[in-house]
Amino acid sequence: LIVNIQGLPAQAIAYIKRPETQQLMARAGIDPAQAQERVQAEVTAYVSKAGPYVAGLLKQIVQSVGALINIVTNIILVPFLTIYLLKDWQKMRENFFLLFSKNRRGKAIHAYRDVDHLLGKWLRGQVTLSFANAVLLSIGFEILHLTFGLRYPLLLGILGGVLNFIPYFGLLVTLVVSLGVALLSDDPMSNALGVLAVIFVVQMLESSVLGPKIVGESVGLHPVVLILALLIFGFFFGVPGMFVAVPVTALGLLLLRNWMAQRRQEGMEGLF
Repeated sequence: LIVNIQGLPAQAIAYIKRPETQQLMARAGIDPAQAQERVQAEVTAYVSKAGPYVAGLLKQIVQSVGALINIVTNIILVPFLTIYLLKDWQKMRENFFLLFSKNRRGKAIHAYRDVDHLLGKWLRGQVTLSFANAVLLSIGFEILHLTFGLRYPLLLGILGGVLNFIPYFGLLVTLVVSLGVALLSDDPMSNALGVLAVIFVVQMLESSVLGPKIVGESVGLHPVVLILALLIFGFFFGVPGMFVAVPVTALGLLLLRNWMAQRRQEGMEGLF
């Protein structure tokens, strides 16, 4: 394609030099030499602009196809990997603990159980928080439905609760979809303002009350520590950091408490 585009000036000049083209220009009072020069300049300028554009377009197409192949591959591989991991998880865990010496194997198993218990509580807290978010959004959207005729209030509330697992991005998708539905409802302006108000109130409740209360207590974090962890991880690592802030902080405090307990026990043994 690029080679054909680059050959356009020569093809244009060859067309102008044809006898029938020369006769047509003579009848129209056009100087063939000037026409040839003008056409060559215009086509050359077009080719100089079109070449890089086509090359960039082809590059984007190749990248898009590669990304699509990567997504399809992940969709195919992830279920198989998950099935095999679940099938052989017990054996993999036993082999992992065999890497530790007999003196430290008990401590490793104890630490693993603590981490597993902690992550389980964090996940249950996240599910509970998402359920509470969905209930509050559904109630708010249902009020808008009864007042201004907002469409699909229950569906929008459930969508907001499910997407609550993804910090910021889930909120953005919920906001965009809800505003889109509001603008297609009977009273678009009232519904749009109502949607903004409902989402704002629910987010304020989640960040200041529900999140620290539900997730923080489930993993044993003080609300102040939880809020600080979200701020720090969000500042340094963005949205992915906010997603892992709570479990990583809770895990770090758990390991710190276990280490301090071990040091305290060793100190007590040293006294006797």
